[in-house]
Amino acid sequence: MNRKSLLVCLICALILIAANVLAVIFLYLPADPEGEKSVVTEAVDSVAVQAEDSIAVKPVEVVVEDEPQDSVATVDVKVPEGPFAVKNSATGLMNQLVQNADNSLTLLDNKGVAQWTVPFPGPLCGRVKAVDYFANGKLQYLMATGDQIYLVDRLGRTVEGFPVKLSSKVLVGPDVYDFRGIRKYNIVVLNEDNSIDMYNLKGEKPASWKTIRVSDRILGTPEFFELGQKSYWIVQTATQNHVFSFYGDLVKVFDGEVDKTQLN
Repeated sequence: MNRKSLLVCLICALILIAANVLAVIFLYLPADPEGEKSVVTEAVDSVAVQAEDSIAVKPVEVVVEDEPQDSVATVDVKVPEGPFAVKNSATGLMNQLVQNADNSLTLLDNKGVAQWTVPFPGPLCGRVKAVDYFANGKLQYLMATGDQIYLVDRLGRTVEGFPVKLSSKVLVGPDVYDFRGIRKYNIVVLNEDNSIDMYNLKGEKPASWKTIRVSDRILGTPEFFELGQKSYWIVQTATQNHVFSFYGDLVKVFDGEVDKTQLN
């Protein structure tokens, strides 16, 4: 092959190589930036726009709860822990009954000297009352724990026939009443289930008694008072004062102090 022919072949080869390079460049050339977006880019932007629209049209709803009101669950009832003042019928002086950490009871004389200590099955329910159970001038000490009432004499001995079981567990009580003045006692207690009951010392409720119940938390045992020929109970709750008849019928509710003139 002469020199001229070799040069022609070389030029042709260069032209073919250039054509292939141009074809490859054209094939992989990116889309016009001013043209339509790619399918992938369009899909991603669509999700972003939908998310923005969702936030805009669906605001978060904030529910503000009312502040909790006084209720049976949130109001504490104060149960006195003693010491409890009791009269010693042998000396005529006031003594103190103390409950110890192990629930045992100790009687202290008027000088603070321990007279006796006896075991006791549970925490006292905030009351210890002296009664003349045998109507002979000698006093015994009436108290409650759980759903039972106990009667202990001045020497620390449990009186025969006690403890007496009640129908409900006591929270505060007993308050003791001798309504006829003949040493036939009744007790009134606030129960753990937020009700009030009356019993005799045998654990029996009067036949006409209606257990006192209210929706609000009862704060303690009721206040007894007489007006004319009628007897009433004032039951104080967390928000109101309720007046009940002697046997437990609701008479009137007061938002503030009881106006007894409205009860006639």
